[in-house]
Amino acid sequence: MKSRWKPIYLLVLIILTGLEALDATMDLLGEGFSPGVLIDILMVPMVTGGILYIIYTMSDELRRVEVDRDRMQSQMKEFRNRNRETLDRMRVAVLEQFQAWELSGAEAEVAEQLLRGVSRKEIAARLNKSERTVQNQTAAIYRKSGMVGRSDLAAFFMADILGEEDPGNEA
Repeated sequence: MKSRWKPIYLLVLIILTGLEALDATMDLLGEGFSPGVLIDILMVPMVTGGILYIIYTMSDELRRVEVDRDRMQSQMKEFRNRNRETLDRMRVAVLEQFQAWELSGAEAEVAEQLLRGVSRKEIAARLNKSERTVQNQTAAIYRKSGMVGRSDLAAFFMADILGEEDPGNEA
């Protein structure tokens, strides 16, 4: 069962359990005990078992995601610690390039956020600007830098860091 469907299955099973319990109760009150009521009563623990299984697997997946996140954060911290001096020099180089492109201070702030992968909407919220202002500043950044979009902007800084691309690996 795909993880993204588990919450939906869980909701359906919870609803089914509630309906089965209600049906069994109504049948017991109305017609008394019968084979149909017995089936309804037996369905409740079976469906509840399905609910518990889904909850268990979801919590297990969550634990694995948390472990992966912790490992990734640890690796990121190690990388930053090992490369602090280089990263600081790179940041200065990026800011110097922004100056070479004659970006205003506000445009440089937006450009930094674009390089971080932040959406224009989120940039507007973070910098307390309208989305239209961020959109205009983004267009100015691309015009002044000669870039076509966010990926060009990021590639401008990353291409040399990653070195020459191996022509044998092109798709």
